[in-house]
Amino acid sequence: MAAGEIIQAGYDTDLEPMLDFVYATAKRAESLKDAD
Repeated sequence: MAAGEIIQAGYDTDLEPMLDFVYATAKRAESLKDAD
């Protein structure tokens, strides 16, 4: 899903789980990068 689609969805939708998922994914990517 494009970032624009998320913004267009509005803030009344289930945005929290999506933000949590993005944050967790970014954190996992960081730790993988640091492990190298």
